[in-house]
Amino acid sequence: MLKKIVYFSLFGFLISCGSNEEKQSVIESEEKIESSPSSIEYNIPSPAEQLKLFSKLNLEKNVKLLNSAENAANYSTPESKALNFGVYASDISYLSSYKDNSRYLDYFNKMERMGNDIGVSQVFSKELTKQVQKWEENPDSLFVVSNEVYDKTFSKLVEINKGKELSLMLIGGWVESIYLIVNSKATYEKDAKVNSMLADQKLVVENLIDFLIDYQDDETVHAYLDEISSVLDIFNSMDCSSSETKVNKQKGKITLEGGQLCKLTEKNFNDLKSKINQLRTEIVK
Repeated sequence: MLKKIVYFSLFGFLISCGSNEEKQSVIESEEKIESSPSSIEYNIPSPAEQLKLFSKLNLEKNVKLLNSAENAANYSTPESKALNFGVYASDISYLSSYKDNSRYLDYFNKMERMGNDIGVSQVFSKELTKQVQKWEENPDSLFVVSNEVYDKTFSKLVEINKGKELSLMLIGGWVESIYLIVNSKATYEKDAKVNSMLADQKLVVENLIDFLIDYQDDETVHAYLDEISSVLDIFNSMDCSSSETKVNKQKGKITLEGGQLCKLTEKNFNDLKSKINQLRTEIVK
């Protein structure tokens, strides 16, 4: 059975770690999360969540970084379509984060065609397309649509047991979101919020690798698993320190303070940027 992917929980965690202070995570004490014995949950945020956080970092918008919508016609294999469906999911999330609605519909249409090709035509209903056209001038609504399309696509792939396609879409979406972040700043800046946000991506990469391992019998997935593993090596070389984890209770919430704190060095940033740029070039070429 395919593993269940949880997109939402890590987003709040990343926001709380958006500084060089000790990490904190908050758990509502009255909330109970139940999981089936036949499913495994992974904290892999959607591109929309990644780039919503990115928009809070006050980095300059640069649409030239996006994979051109015209390139969609060049992707002829199932593998390239799945990878670049993930890429375009990040791109439309980027556009909605910056309230750039004029390009959104073009990218959405490309995703619709690619989605049909990889077997998720049911996701792109006529009603959804009408919603996009209706909300074209409402960036907040388009952001919701971006997340909805991504979530429904993955749910459909789980339903029809397409672990290979799902794996490749996860890779394309994550690589593109990090590509947009690392290339939106020219150089490393010590103690910058973006470096802290990137350091927290180590957890995302670990969860992504855990997911990909089950589908590494596929040649393409295996090749990208090796590449993502080399990205983890970069994160593992960060400057990390540990402190005792303390549990605090206040106003019905449990707060965890302490644990491991990792800082992204200038070498880490440059190595990460170089590796992500290489991967992204391979995916969109």
